[in-house]
Amino acid sequence: MNVPKFSLILSINHNHQNYRTLIEQAQAQDYSNLEILIISNRLNSKDQNIVDFLAYGDNLKRSKHISFLNRECLSSLYNEGIACATGDYIWCIDENVSLNNVTSITNIIEALIRSKAQAVYLQDEELLNKSILQSSNQRQDNYSLKVPLSLIGEDDWKNCSRIVINLASMRLFNLHFSESWPYFNGALIALQIMRFLPNIYYYSQGFATFKERDLLLNAREFIEHKLAQNYILRYAEILFGAYSNSFKAILKREVVETRSIFEKINASNLDLKIKDFIKYSRSTCLIDYIQKVDRHRQGLENLLFEIKKLTDDIKTKPSEMLNEFFKYSRIKVHCGAHKTATTFIQNILFAARYDLALQNTIYIHHDQLREDFIQAKREKGIVDTGERLAFAICKQAAALSFGIPSVLIISEENLIRPSTEISSKWHSQDTYQNASNYSCACMRNGYNISHLEEINNIFKGGIQIIFTVRNYFDYLLSRHSEFLKWRPFKEFDGDFVDINDLQKCDWGYLTSDLKNISNFTSIFTFESYKKDPVQFANYLSEFDLKGYEHQVKCNQEVSRSRSSQALLDELIDKSKIGFNKIKLKEIFSTKIDNENPNELKFKSKLLPEKFLKKLDHHCNSFYLTKDFHFSVNNYTSLTDKFSSEQDLLEVLPLPERAQFSLMPNSKELKLHLKAISKRSLYLDNRNKYFSKQTGVSAMIRIKNEEANIYNVLSSIKNCFNEIIVIDNDSTDNTISEIDRAINDHPSLKKKIKLHHYKFKIAKCGLDNFQEPQNSPHSLASFYNYSLKKCNFSKVCKWDGDMFLPRSMEKSFQDFLQKVTTMQPSRKDSTIFGVMKGLTVFKGGNNKFYCRQSANEIEARIFDNAPGVFFVKEILWEQIFSLHNIERLVSDDLTFVEFKDTSVNEFSHWSIEASLGMSPRKDKELRDFNLIKKITENKNREDIDKMISSHGYKEIDFDIFDFNDKSDML
Repeated sequence: MNVPKFSLILSINHNHQNYRTLIEQAQAQDYSNLEILIISNRLNSKDQNIVDFLAYGDNLKRSKHISFLNRECLSSLYNEGIACATGDYIWCIDENVSLNNVTSITNIIEALIRSKAQAVYLQDEELLNKSILQSSNQRQDNYSLKVPLSLIGEDDWKNCSRIVINLASMRLFNLHFSESWPYFNGALIALQIMRFLPNIYYYSQGFATFKERDLLLNAREFIEHKLAQNYILRYAEILFGAYSNSFKAILKREVVETRSIFEKINASNLDLKIKDFIKYSRSTCLIDYIQKVDRHRQGLENLLFEIKKLTDDIKTKPSEMLNEFFKYSRIKVHCGAHKTATTFIQNILFAARYDLALQNTIYIHHDQLREDFIQAKREKGIVDTGERLAFAICKQAAALSFGIPSVLIISEENLIRPSTEISSKWHSQDTYQNASNYSCACMRNGYNISHLEEINNIFKGGIQIIFTVRNYFDYLLSRHSEFLKWRPFKEFDGDFVDINDLQKCDWGYLTSDLKNISNFTSIFTFESYKKDPVQFANYLSEFDLKGYEHQVKCNQEVSRSRSSQALLDELIDKSKIGFNKIKLKEIFSTKIDNENPNELKFKSKLLPEKFLKKLDHHCNSFYLTKDFHFSVNNYTSLTDKFSSEQDLLEVLPLPERAQFSLMPNSKELKLHLKAISKRSLYLDNRNKYFSKQTGVSAMIRIKNEEANIYNVLSSIKNCFNEIIVIDNDSTDNTISEIDRAINDHPSLKKKIKLHHYKFKIAKCGLDNFQEPQNSPHSLASFYNYSLKKCNFSKVCKWDGDMFLPRSMEKSFQDFLQKVTTMQPSRKDSTIFGVMKGLTVFKGGNNKFYCRQSANEIEARIFDNAPGVFFVKEILWEQIFSLHNIERLVSDDLTFVEFKDTSVNEFSHWSIEASLGMSPRKDKELRDFNLIKKITENKNREDIDKMISSHGYKEIDFDIFDFNDKSDML
């Protein structure tokens, strides 16, 4: 038998003290096939020599020292070790771990071999009963997690040193430690393991002890570490989806841990303002997610109450928190003349906001800033303008504080507003007509910069102003577009603008006042970056955001500004203009969409072209000079960062995730379905199939089910409006057995609709993982093809080994009635029926066995609606909803899943690979093999005793007659 190779990765940073003990304990291990990788960072000469000596002095030559001079964090050391490891399993530890016995690794390996797990969690012996037995009614020989997410029930679940991992599985999914913080965030690797590795086992042990990790942190490390924990929920949202039960479980755990986090913050020696900001930041993140998940659920309302109770002691004003927290940050305030601080640039920054935050750059979005500014007065009772602005900035900054910030970007063109006099004219029936009343930003005394001054006061005069100007004529044209959104139609020249208006325009007034506020004022022209707006986004963020441009364009169906669209819509309704409406729309669209800044959009009737060109030249000669022209710099690509979300989404094979809940028949739903259908098969035109007959379709996918299909169909003949059978190229007598069922039961003739799917289907497990979502061979494609054939309003996913005994028929029909008549509590919700089932094994002695305390529970009944379909999961297909899911669980058993140990019931699983099965299927396979082994000798006298010792009992079960068997129930 081959002995698995074990890679022990020891990380040693320059401030570690007990590394010698750690190395000596590792080298004392008696496991023969051991690889010890010592990864060090910035060691002084003395420590470097000591580590080299210890590695060289390993008598068994198992140790290797890899030294680095400038790694940013401990996480990078672990990643380097994983990259160099050659073992079957890896274990990453540091000086906080003590190996108490020379047989520690030998025992861990034995547990791994015995469990066949992809990962084991090293649990302290005394904590066994606390976590394991909470999720299980009885003690078992091995401790497979019922679901991997159960790991968050452990007090020390964020300690990555407690987890030993199969290296092949880790590399398969490119699982790695996040390198965004100097002090690593163990929760992020733990969440990856829970999400992508289906088989995780507890190992109750006393061979290793784990110390508290954050006792020796200095003030900066303490702040970084506490802020890093804000990112756990964002990371969980990406991996699991904000509306998933998994995410809700993580959210509840984070709320529970907040009390101890606040206690540690209060006990620290930090400045009170910093303490309050860290607590405010943590509570803001939690409250945002609690409200996002479901604000109407009582349990989540209680969570909200708990958080608010903990934050009652936060007394620092938002302006004081901002000033202290951003004391050493650069504050960049981006504003501009009308339609120059374009929403496209802001949307790129918004799309990149989490990746920017991971690099300590916080972006404040204008829409949320305006909403929070209003909320500050309406809900918080804050009257002072400066404090209202501080509240609005602080709220967004708190939600994005994942570390100590280096840059804060505030992008809002409305920080510069019309003066009081101009505003009054806008509302006057006598004076609103003139363009001069709308060209306030380039008129003397036409603007109000008090909000900008307030922001400057918040940050004690340390802001950098970035202002954009534009050609005067185009500026007035954009103001005209805005005018038409709210006022009656006026032609641009003649009725709205004249030469006097243009002659009054001068950006010099405003730019001079801006420079009086801040010496760090930069002026750019809209024309200098209009053709490539990402340049300006790069300048603001100081990163290359090219990778986010496509993402924004995909989500922006109409690139035209709202005001331009309003002008277009207004013009085509004005028959008096004399143009054909369609022709006018074509002309105007061409002009609006023209990207050539040197070509005028309109040829004015009243303003000579020579005058306009002179005006344009005058503006360009001053504002496009060398001092003001926008320059292109080479910035580091944000998407190339190892910790970027963009990288995570591209590298990890994530299925669709429900990050929102959409209303049926909404425009948003249709747009999202359209995007998904491009990446999936058989989802095209899904919106056209919304009109379904009221009733339930049984959906059965089969291949070579000649032994079961007759009995399956016979058992459900009375329950469904139609039975859709999709055969995947069966080579046995399956089709003949279907015909026999129809002949024997005339009621099936009208119900059964047989379809054939000719593509070879990937096996569950590694095969499915490697198959693309849009492949006809993927399980998701097969299921969506099957779903497309269903004609009734509800679908019940039935399997080729599921029977409905007569004793369960009524309870099943009653449950169907409940599911089909239940109304969701929300307009954006859909109902899922969760069916309880009993797994029955047929042994080699032709007797039947089951464990009555263990039921199969799965969502099998769902709406046949556009927003509900199947996506590729890691191991299998997954039912997916673009609506909020409300589950109804059956009270009684509703089916029997039948497993015959004389045939290979798991041929559709690729179980030989390291990816493995789900915990439920893995347990089912072990039970299958257990009963097969015990009963293969029919004359064995202790069969009943052996069966009973594993929690099983013999039952009287007749799969042919389906009679009511009281013993079975």
